[in-house]
Amino acid sequence: MRTRTANDQSISEINRQLKDRYPGPCGPRYWLLDEGDEIVVRGWRLELNGHPIGDHLAVCRTVNEALAWIAARNVQHRPS
Repeated sequence: MRTRTANDQSISEINRQLKDRYPGPCGPRYWLLDEGDEIVVRGWRLELNGHPIGDHLAVCRTVNEALAWIAARNVQHRPS
């Protein structure tokens, strides 16, 4: 498994920053997984019974692409 970095940071360092920047219902709203040839953006969704569960939200080629996906999603969901 290759470690992809953004600005020379490891996935675990980036996940710590995501936890601080995007708090969620049960920890960070987003976190990254290195799946070999892909970076998976994970996040929370609510089950029918109202309990949050982790889910794959996006599959990206690089960490930078994953971070851009997260940033774009948060611009769309910002309250006016």
